[in-house]
Amino acid sequence: MPKPVRIVDLGGTEAFWETVGAAGDAEIQVVLLNTSTQPTHYRNLTSRVGDATNLRHFSDNTFDVSFSNSVIEHLGTYRQQQLMATEHRRVASRYFVQTPNKYFPIEQHFLIPMFQFFPLSLQLQLIRRFSISWFDRIPDRAQAEAFLRSFRLLSYQDLRTLFPGAQIRTERYCGLAKSFMVVGGWETQG
Repeated sequence: MPKPVRIVDLGGTEAFWETVGAAGDAEIQVVLLNTSTQPTHYRNLTSRVGDATNLRHFSDNTFDVSFSNSVIEHLGTYRQQQLMATEHRRVASRYFVQTPNKYFPIEQHFLIPMFQFFPLSLQLQLIRRFSISWFDRIPDRAQAEAFLRSFRLLSYQDLRTLFPGAQIRTERYCGLAKSFMVVGGWETQG
């Protein structure tokens, strides 16, 4: 992609852009859009507070790339995921969205085999009694239920519907589809 490039990272962090070597690159301007301000130490990274399902502060094609890494599954409802997918496609001519596969046998947030298919009652019992993965236990039932309902993992078919015409690439682990990468806009532009 020719530089300079303007990127909006929905749910992004400075650490990610440091890892990929783009932090500090004046030819790559990144807006980190989150529900709270993110610390930034580089001139090319800007933190903005906003909602990935409603980017009304940005015009159509404001950015060259709309990017998100493991965010869309945290929106909780399919409707919210539809809104985020629409905004990805609206604010940039190209987009990249990564998300875990709903059908991978190890639920990637809680790191418990098949946790995503447990009944809500069992999920609640576990999260109210134990700290799981990097999540502290949540003793309050209402808070625990709200937390669990904030996750909605996506399948390949879900992504096909949310991002029509996009390429969906599969990241594999031990031969199994671990996560998906949705790539759109590159195939139609030089």
